[in-house]
Amino acid sequence: MAVCRYPNRRTFLKLLSDPSYAPMEPYKFIALELDLVPVSGNMVIPDLRWVVGAVFVIIFLLVGWVHAAWPH
Repeated sequence: MAVCRYPNRRTFLKLLSDPSYAPMEPYKFIALELDLVPVSGNMVIPDLRWVVGAVFVIIFLLVGWVHAAWPH
């Protein structure tokens, strides 16, 4: 296992695109079983309507459960 840390993605991608690194690149990637290369820095944020809807469903089910479990 090898873990490498670069200052940022731009530096890492600059290394990969460097012409002097190209002859060694196939040997490095052949030695690895899994390559994790970041391709995007965008974070996926779910639509707020889905989050609010999920919260309301959880509250609805919780209120129903508490009402059913409360002794009459």
